[in-house]
Amino acid sequence: MPRKYLALLASVGALTATTTIQAASIIAPVTQSQGFTGQPNLSKTVQFAKFDSSLGTLESVEWRLILDIEGGSLTVDNDGELPATVAVELGARGSITSTDVKLLTDSFDSILSGANAVGVGTGTVFNLAPDNGDMGTFDPTMPDADTHIGGSASASGNGLVGAGFLSDYIGTDMFSVAVKVDQLLEFGGVGGVSGQFDPVMASPNVQLIYNYSVPEPASILSALGGVLAMLAWGRRRDG
Repeated sequence: MPRKYLALLASVGALTATTTIQAASIIAPVTQSQGFTGQPNLSKTVQFAKFDSSLGTLESVEWRLILDIEGGSLTVDNDGELPATVAVELGARGSITSTDVKLLTDSFDSILSGANAVGVGTGTVFNLAPDNGDMGTFDPTMPDADTHIGGSASASGNGLVGAGFLSDYIGTDMFSVAVKVDQLLEFGGVGGVSGQFDPVMASPNVQLIYNYSVPEPASILSALGGVLAMLAWGRRRDG
């Protein structure tokens, strides 16, 4: 092959490589989801697949936790001698942990646990009369008692895994995540007030999202087409 063709191939090859690298910007997501339903307090271990590097280059890992609640009830009874204003809340708090992979951000904050757990609840404020003579015995009847009936509510949270921990998620095997849902119950702060409750029904849904990059096929084909066109032009010119 003439030297000028070799030089042409070399220069066009470099152009193709550059084009291919610049074209590797298509971001494709892979999402996995695990969910269940039950009454707090409850916990369950779920499984997720690691990212298969044959698909492309892993760019980011995101965790999401969606927590839905339904129903439940909370009754409070004022056994004090004075009227009481009581704020009540009934719900659930969800979190995730793992010993197989890191659930930490770039700043080493925990993802969806501790202070970053997901809490959701329904509530109201009761103005209760003084004790009506049932002191020492829980009595759910008014006027010194009232009942909050829980409804439907939802909350969510998310977090990005720190870049230094992405290698934990690359492979072809599975890993475990512990999902915990605790009862959320508030009616305190007022002396002489006691409560009874039926727990909510909680439905946590944990999502794992891999965002990865792959070469853009159209750009690669365009670059290869340019190589062939330049070679054909050179041959016609020599002919």
